[in-house]
Amino acid sequence: MSHHEKVESYLLEMKSRGVKPGLAAPPLFRLLWMLGFSVRPPLFMTRSQLTVVMGLFFGVTMTIFFAVMLRWIEDSPSSFATRIPSAAVPGAIGGLVFGMVMARVFRTIADRLDLPRWEDYGTAARTTPAMRST
Repeated sequence: MSHHEKVESYLLEMKSRGVKPGLAAPPLFRLLWMLGFSVRPPLFMTRSQLTVVMGLFFGVTMTIFFAVMLRWIEDSPSSFATRIPSAAVPGAIGGLVFGMVMARVFRTIADRLDLPRWEDYGTAARTTPAMRST
């Protein structure tokens, strides 16, 4: 089964189990899949993987946001690049906290759903009743 097929099967199963689409596949993951990256869905990632992926995305986004805000607030002619170091600290702290919180949320839901490993997902030996009926 290809990665794309596994993701489609996963999305159908999560929908049948009542998991909201935004939680089963957040926009960041949908974007990565659309760009051709074969990343696991968040409910199949470890806490450390989730912390890095979610935290890095949020941290970089917040760093850019803070740098733009500093440029706008101070209204000085200095370049945008000079604002990045000042904005990196709150961005990094925010990214770390966000990544840790999201890792806890996703792992709690994954544990409650009793999901198999991603490598074993979709095999005939380990299909759920919801998957067999489709």
